Amino acid sequence: MEAVRVENLHLSYVPGQPVLDGVNFEVECGETVVIAGLSGCGKSSLCHVLCGIIPQLIEGDVSGQMELDGENIAGKSVAELALIVALVMQDSDNQLFCTTLEDELAFGLENRCVEPEEISHSIDMMLERTKLSRYRYSDPGQLSGGEKKRAALAAATMGEPSIVILDEPLSGLDEAGRQLVGEMLRELHEQQVTVLIVEHDLTAVTARLADRWLILDQGRVVAHDTPDKLRHNQILYELELL
Repeated sequence: MEAVRVENLHLSYVPGQPVLDGVNFEVECGETVVIAGLSGCGKSSLCHVLCGIIPQLIEGDVSGQMELDGENIAGKSVAELALIVALVMQDSDNQLFCTTLEDELAFGLENRCVEPEEISHSIDMMLERTKLSRYRYSDPGQLSGGEKKRAALAAATMGEPSIVILDEPLSGLDEAGRQLVGEMLRELHEQQVTVLIVEHDLTAVTARLADRWLILDQGRVVAHDTPDKLRHNQILYELELL
């Protein structure tokens, strides 16, 4: 079964200036797929469309058909889609807004009326998994860049969405932070969570974890296959992704 199915997706913010121009692809359940391309090729916009942020929160002219876990997302609210797909933004400061990390992790579950004991247990497990236990009562805004990234990923996955989208998760991290994020992504893969990762560097640890690479150029899919099959594709070198 496909976790993500996109057919003939078009997006423009300004009439006559397409950002996504007839995008087609499928992602199988449990796959990790890296979406790569030059800045401005439509990677982040594609993620925002899949989460419903475009056009519901950011205005844009969208057409085409998109399915998540076999369900057409047309007409679904951002809140409804959040039960299926979680987005981890490139800038964690745009995503972390509570005064303590504990509150940040509890926020989504509280909105779904999960029992307090279950929330507390889930927080305990997530803090241990992400090596953030000592920051439970800390202000997320005061954490380091790597800690913020892990906190944002932890908060996004607390509700156990079946699809997780990460927009350049290694951006601004040191090597230790990159390794910790890589470990979290490996865990998601082992748990059969479908993961889409926006990247601009196919030598990064995230790209090495991918089952397939999806390459965008000027709003179009120009390659989509396994890393072994694409590693010597000339288009990757022309776009300086390798």
